[in-house]
Amino acid sequence: SAIDIAIPVSTERDVQSRPKMSQSGVVRDAWGKPIANADVFISPSRPIGFADLKCDFCDQRLMSCKATESAFEIQRWMEAHAAELNPLAQTRTNAHGEFRFSDLSATSYSVWARADGFGDAISERAAPGDPVELVLPRSRSIHGQLRGESNEGILGSVYAISHRPTRIHQVPTDRDGRFHLGGLGEGPFYILGTSPGRISASRNQIEPDQQELILVLRKHFQLNVTLVRNKRPVDGRVTLTGDHLLRTAVTRDGNVEISQLAPGEYSVRAEAQGMSAG
Repeated sequence: SAIDIAIPVSTERDVQSRPKMSQSGVVRDAWGKPIANADVFISPSRPIGFADLKCDFCDQRLMSCKATESAFEIQRWMEAHAAELNPLAQTRTNAHGEFRFSDLSATSYSVWARADGFGDAISERAAPGDPVELVLPRSRSIHGQLRGESNEGILGSVYAISHRPTRIHQVPTDRDGRFHLGGLGEGPFYILGTSPGRISASRNQIEPDQQELILVLRKHFQLNVTLVRNKRPVDGRVTLTGDHLLRTAVTRDGNVEISQLAPGEYSVRAEAQGMSAG
């Protein structure tokens, strides 16, 4: 499914009527020492961020929902890197850790910074004119393994995103399914493991520098549906419902395959030529 991230932009009339402002600040480490040559980014604040997205079925935050379909939904966001902030502008800190953006017209901004050896830091909804201090935490890591149902290591990819996200961290596993996510800052993190032909596995509220993280990815199932009338194939629309799941599909020559299903019970309903069955 397509993923659209709407970043609010001012209309030309709004920009002309609002005075231009600047955003300045400083980047420091956890001990208060200024960090020179840190990359600093700025983007208009979003009305809703990735961490605020909610499940359409249980109204929990998507990152907290344990349903398989929610993990698949987050996987689509991760693979498209749609959860990342897109910078409007970028600069670097000077020898004193200071930075400045000018010619700003929005009412609030997200400002974030990164530097080698540190994790990212972000200031959300910063108002132009108010100084921003970004404290970069020391670099931390998460390591672990992707495993199959028989406890074997499997090839795949692992994603990590903070609850205050600036970027998506992604690494492939080795042939034994082991992974190492470095360059992380403060947690907690949402961790997602993926592998072709398997159900994505996720863990929430994971803190870096802890014990090995094991994610078990089960093989996904496929449901084959055939529509017939008077013993002949007929094309129509199939609706599949289950736990946190609602999918529709159109048959071709009376057949349709619905994949990426977890083990469980489902209800199937079909409509064709003014008739229905379930």
